[in-house]
Amino acid sequence: EGTDELRPLIPPKHDHLRGNDARSNAAAATIYMAAFAQAGQGPAALATQYLLKDYFGLGPAESAYWLSFHSIGWVIKPLWGFISDSLPILGEHRRPYMIIVSTIGAGAFFYYGYVTSLRQFVMILIL
Repeated sequence: EGTDELRPLIPPKHDHLRGNDARSNAAAATIYMAAFAQAGQGPAALATQYLLKDYFGLGPAESAYWLSFHSIGWVIKPLWGFISDSLPILGEHRRPYMIIVSTIGAGAFFYYGYVTSLRQFVMILIL
């Protein structure tokens, strides 16, 4: 009789709420990847500022001018959306483009160590 009174306080066992399914694992992986990407932006920004200030000897106004080329990717984003929706790769619209662009971006980030001119720097920012 004593356990019947406590029954409303004991949560029911639902296996679908434990987070062991594929969707919750994919969601957790996505959250961890987003956090990892956010954490990597700080050192990347610091490296960019160092490159412009110490290697190329630019002041704040000149650095801001060259860093403004970074926004070109956001300006042409609607164009990439139209292209990916119109031209599927292997029957898929988004995934192949995400893989291609992510690979190019990672390669451009690693190329920072070999930059010797502002022209190369701007090309990396645009990629």
